[in-house]
Amino acid sequence: MLTVRFAPSPTGYLHVGGARTALFNWLLAQKHGGKFILRIEDTDRERSKEEYTRQILEDIKWLGLVPFEGPFFQTQRLERYREVAFDLLNKGLAYRCFCSPEKLEEERKRAYKAGKAFKYPGYCANLSEEEIKKRIENGEKFAIRIRMPKNEDLSFEDKVRGKINFSSSEFDDFVILKSDGMPTYNFAVVIDDHDMKVNLVVRGEDHITNTAKQIAIYKILGWEIPEFAHIPLILGPDKKRLSKRHGARAVGEWRREGILPEAMMNFLALLGWSWDDKQQIFTQEELVEKFSLERVSKNPAVFDVDKLIWINSEHLKKKADEEKAELVIPFLVEAGLVESEESIDRAWLIEVIKIVGDRLKKLTDIVAYADFLFKEDEDIIYTSEDAKKAIKGDGVVEVVEEINKVLKELDKWDRTEIEKVIRDKASEHNLGASKPIRAIRYAISAKFVTPGLFESMELLGKIRTINRINKFLEFVKANK
Repeated sequence: MLTVRFAPSPTGYLHVGGARTALFNWLLAQKHGGKFILRIEDTDRERSKEEYTRQILEDIKWLGLVPFEGPFFQTQRLERYREVAFDLLNKGLAYRCFCSPEKLEEERKRAYKAGKAFKYPGYCANLSEEEIKKRIENGEKFAIRIRMPKNEDLSFEDKVRGKINFSSSEFDDFVILKSDGMPTYNFAVVIDDHDMKVNLVVRGEDHITNTAKQIAIYKILGWEIPEFAHIPLILGPDKKRLSKRHGARAVGEWRREGILPEAMMNFLALLGWSWDDKQQIFTQEELVEKFSLERVSKNPAVFDVDKLIWINSEHLKKKADEEKAELVIPFLVEAGLVESEESIDRAWLIEVIKIVGDRLKKLTDIVAYADFLFKEDEDIIYTSEDAKKAIKGDGVVEVVEEINKVLKELDKWDRTEIEKVIRDKASEHNLGASKPIRAIRYAISAKFVTPGLFESMELLGKIRTINRINKFLEFVKANK
């Protein structure tokens, strides 16, 4: 059975690179009827935080990547790592290292200044049993280093990148168990993957060197080596390593921005994988059916925020207005525009969704475009600068005043009648309708971009609309 895993470190929030790795593993497990294991690598005591762990688990769940097993925590397996390390020690395949971190750091700095890579010289590789015993009795702390064999082939066939060559001579006798008893990354990973029967490791290409070290550990332990697949890095549009300036937010931030989980899954899948040159929108079922490592590119993927928003808008278009309404409610509550999810009139909200239409590219756009429909009249705040733009043109204020008088007398308050009043009055004054429309739009919303004006006025209601136009006209007069 295919067994894959995702093993994030809770030293930060789940970002797009980690989420993509989780997705690729999950898709493979789903497609081949295998196991997707979730493992939390939390042995970095200083940087690991419970807050990060909770958020990672929440984001994984939100994306729909339900693990077959887990989450497992490395801190709950410390005895297992120590057991294997001391077994290697007893067999002479590893040794105690009493070198102080300060001493090694100094040597590392000297090597760096000389333009060389630091390799541990093996100071403690051949200490006598007598000296080791004496140092331990003196209370000296020690790490455990693996004895790296010389000139052993550590090459492997990568399922994305093809043959990758390494020799054991490229590496020093690296630490597998630190002096505080905590395992190092490469050591713990090998033990975990072996014990959990992981037979395919899919991760970022920045782990390629780690893979060679892990293969060395597998060989020394005499354990079966899994297959490996290293997926491409994610770059910003400028082809530089992805960072916050490219929009590389944590997955949870995009969730709070109003991105749908199915859209994020779709977008992540296309970061380094493609089905053909045409299809860009995929359902979860289609991704499971079509995904394969053979179609994963060796070239870096580019994180494009505009593409993510477009993909999200395409997924939103497929949803019924009733479903969109339910999805936006938490964002309206978060923005303080409604008191609670229970307090809102669903039928009215659905009408709001209809007039917002395709402007709803993210769920938060309901706030950006339609907040004025939910606000109280006193919360509509004008600025003198924008008000001047709104009434720009001769006779605009006078036309708006006349329009407001006629609107007050309307018996039937609907978009058709409202539009007729505005256009007729503009025509009577030989004024293009766009000018009073701009002024009234600003009057009812304090915005220049909103859903359709006539539809918005209908939903806002007669009393609130007229109140706002009156308020705006008073503001204009007071700020002449």
